[in-house]
Amino acid sequence: MHLSRRQALTSLAGAGALTLAGCLSGSDADDTLEVALHWNYLDSLDPAVDLDAGIQLFEPLVDVTADANFEPALATSWEPTDDTTWTFDLDSEATFHDGDPVTAEDVVWSLERSFDASANLAAVPFESVEELDDERVAINTTEPFAPMLAYLTRVDAAIISRASIEDGDVVEPIGTGPFEFEAWEPGDSLTVSRFDDYHGREPSVERVVYNVVTDNQTRSFRLENGDAEIAHRLPASSLETLEADDDLEPHVHETYSVRFLVFNTTSPPFDDRRVRQAVSYATDRSAIVDLLEGIPTAATDGPIPPSLDRWAAGDVDGYSHDPERAEALLDESDWDDDREVKLWTYTAHEFDRLAEAIQQQLAAVGFDIDIRVTEYQPLGEAKEAGEFDFSMESWSSNMGGDIDTMIRYFHSSDTDLSSGYDNERIDDLVMEGRQTLDPSERREIYAEIQRTVTEDAPLCYLTYNSHLHGSRASVDGYDPQPPRNMDLTGVEYRPQD
Repeated sequence: MHLSRRQALTSLAGAGALTLAGCLSGSDADDTLEVALHWNYLDSLDPAVDLDAGIQLFEPLVDVTADANFEPALATSWEPTDDTTWTFDLDSEATFHDGDPVTAEDVVWSLERSFDASANLAAVPFESVEELDDERVAINTTEPFAPMLAYLTRVDAAIISRASIEDGDVVEPIGTGPFEFEAWEPGDSLTVSRFDDYHGREPSVERVVYNVVTDNQTRSFRLENGDAEIAHRLPASSLETLEADDDLEPHVHETYSVRFLVFNTTSPPFDDRRVRQAVSYATDRSAIVDLLEGIPTAATDGPIPPSLDRWAAGDVDGYSHDPERAEALLDESDWDDDREVKLWTYTAHEFDRLAEAIQQQLAAVGFDIDIRVTEYQPLGEAKEAGEFDFSMESWSSNMGGDIDTMIRYFHSSDTDLSSGYDNERIDDLVMEGRQTLDPSERREIYAEIQRTVTEDAPLCYLTYNSHLHGSRASVDGYDPQPPRNMDLTGVEYRPQD
């Protein structure tokens, strides 16, 4: 019986894997670049429902540079028509991986689907997207929305061909990116190959296999042994090995991310602001930085990393390391020094080691800390149920240099951090910041937010995040700067015997 390409894909999807028949045997395996990922980015191939599904397969209308400026992707230009409308001119040379041209009708269909399906785009006051002509679209919002372009850089807003969808599900991911789909093992690996008709900068790498390798040491060993040419998010302890081996190269870069402690402000002991402030004073951030063993990073007592310092308020009085002040605040509060406090975290970003440092520092002022290390999902479930005292996490703007996603978690409706923080003035300012189109006025709004939340201390900031990636000498041009550390279009790969 003959199966169509679509029928074959659907059948394979039901068996737990997707493969384009014949693709894997079409070229020498030596041309394949192996990448070891630190996280399971491969649960889905639908960009609208999974933040990282679009690794090199899909493109949004607008992209962002390493220095957090906007640049063309599928749109060659754009402009605000009025306070609630953006108009985009599409790249007339762009085609989907199946050869079909990208039309305004395709973009309208894809964006309507994304705004309907993506939880990450729910913050956008989306009203409609309309086709102006074959190569122009307009996006309308119900109210002014300053971070509109930033949200459109997200993978969630990437354009997917309607030929990818059957009965509402992605059965064959057809995008416009520099690589096209070959094979997928859910939660394990994704194989992509160079799209020779790409409308932008064509990659030189023939094929890439992304493998999920969540264990830090295993990921490091795969790079050192040559089983991976690139490895993401290596532990700090790998830096010395990378620097000492001529066949390896370390890549350390700043991110848009900050490490912090999240307090459950709805129940004792952290419903008392003085206890939260005491933790911030008792925390020795410089000692935490020293634990990261040479990876350039910096201590912080505020939410804005250096890579986004244009948003930082310059007049915020933060928290120095002052154990005596911490003890005084605890004495003023209703703190019960016989109470055990549970610190939750998960197995990533050096959190287990950093949690032990926090445990020791807080013990010096009278806290009895019980560390609970789990996986990310169980931590989220515990927090959603309110079954935590405080947690260690990190958060990133992840969105084109705009800090809306870093500010919105101070809104009382936030469910990402589940701190329970509720300040009516902050709620008003968060919404005002989104609706204020003048950049200088918006910065002042965010400065007031920073001053207020520093005093209220729903979070205790620790360090800015820097990430360590590694590559082998066979790889040239790898520059994993945020937010494009998945971008391989500038990479050259020379397989070695």
